[in-house]
Amino acid sequence: MGFNLFICGIETMEPIYSIISKENNENNWIFKVQINQDHPIYQGHFPQEAIVPGVVLVQMLKELVESILDKKIKLKEAKSIKFIKMIYPSMVSQMEVTIVLTETDSLKVVAEFKIDEITYCKVTAFY
Repeated sequence: MGFNLFICGIETMEPIYSIISKENNENNWIFKVQINQDHPIYQGHFPQEAIVPGVVLVQMLKELVESILDKKIKLKEAKSIKFIKMIYPSMVSQMEVTIVLTETDSLKVVAEFKIDEITYCKVTAFY
């Protein structure tokens, strides 16, 4: 399943990532995601050494949570977003995204983006 990422309200023309697998254990989800290394977004971020923009990871997380809930959601608060290491699409084709959902007054999402067991990004957000 490929996803045409929405950036600044504009849908990208080709999928920026695809879901390879999706596992669930109660409120814990593990996605294996394939990055489209040839997506044009990387030509501008940065042409000489492309990295995955942080906004792409945040939007990807939102879309993955929407696929879990089977409904659209809106970010209310980004409590913590930590970009620990840069993700180079030319060097990485797959990553694992772990998501823990907790329902209180709002939906709390805690996520971690990993490549080969190394954490690249952590997010705590409310939707």
